[in-house]
Order: sequence, then structure tokens, then C-alpha cells
Amino acid sequence: HTYAANDHEDHHTTEEFTPIERDPNEKSELQELIDATPANGVLKLEDRTYRGSMSITRPITIEGTDDTAVKSLNVVFTIENTENVTLRNLHLEANVLALYASKINNLTLENVTIASSPAAIHINKSQNVSLNNLDIIGMEGHFAKKENAVALFDVNKATLTNMSIQNMLDAIYVERVQHLTAHDNVVSGNRYGIHVMYSDYISFSNNTITNKMTGP
Repeated sequence: HTYAANDHEDHHTTEEFTPIERDPNEKSELQELIDATPANGVLKLEDRTYRGSMSITRPITIEGTDDTAVKSLNVVFTIENTENVTLRNLHLEANVLALYASKINNLTLENVTIASSPAAIHINKSQNVSLNNLDIIGMEGHFAKKENAVALFDVNKATLTNMSIQNMLDAIYVERVQHLTAHDNVVSGNRYGIHVMYSDYISFSNNTITNKMTGP
């Protein structure tokens, strides 16, 4: 089930996310580790659970293990005004949103699991985005209580591959996006599997969409 709207069609759009301002003086242990990592450095996390809301504003690679989790009562990662950020081998849980990114060039998420979050990934005004091998599992309940798994706004050049997405509002929502490729993704139990608004040069192939979706 793919829904696509054109410029002549009046259709509901997803409200863009506005990050909540946080006190920069209130830093979690993980935020202190991020701040201590040099630009373009690699931060390797332990087999444990970290807690808090983290801000990333410079190039960095953060690598976990099979047992590394990061949990937040708000947004786990807010990434803004930077380039070359990679998150790899992490399990994320959030009460609001797992990851928000804005004005970033070269963002890579790989081997990331997101669970127990009403919304998973929201990327705005960015370019060269790669999401590979993500497992996103929504909460139980009605669609009215859920938000989108992957939402892209004003993004240029994105690749979405080998993702598994279950029980979210829309699995993949794109609006004003240019040059997106999505293939070998498996989504089920969502309102729309793929929802495209006012976008160009979009390619979908070998995606599996199942299980009681609504819409066209």
C-alpha cells in the first residue's frame, strides 16, 4: 500500500516535529562522553543501558554492541547543524521520539533497533541520509496513539534499505524529498506502508508490505 499525493491535491500532511529545548547544563553520562569525543572521533559504548536526552552538533561515530541500549523520557538523540554522523549497533527507546535530525549532511544509521516509542526517526532539511538494517517496533494500540516510523522532510538523497517496521502510523513518510531509494524493506501493521507527498525521483523496489493496512 503506497500513497502518493501531487501538488494539486489537498491532503493531510504530517506535522513537523519541534524539538523541546533542554537545559545545556543538565548532562547525562552519555552526553558527557559525546562532548569528550573529538570531532570525527569514534565513541564506543559498553554493554549496558544509558539514559537521558543527547545532543550531537559535530561529526562523530557512536558504536554500541548487541547489548547497548539508550533510553529517554523525551528524545534520545537530537542531531543538528553538522555533518558526518554515524550511529551503529544501538537499541533506542523514547517516550517522545528516538531520533531527530535537522540540517545535517551525511547521516548514517546502521543496525539500530527502536522500540516502545510513539515515533522513531524524524529527519528535516538534510542530505545524504542512509538508513540500513533498522528494526522499528511500534507500541500496541490504535493508530491515533502512534506516529510515523521514518519521516523525512526536505531531504535530498536518501537510501532506506533492509528495514523491518511494525505497528506504526506510516512506516515510511516522505514530504518534499528529492532522490530517495528504498528497497528490501519489510513493513507490516501500519496505516500506510509508504506515504509520499510532493516528492520527485523516488524509487521503491523489493519492499514487502503486509497486514491490514488502510488507505489506497
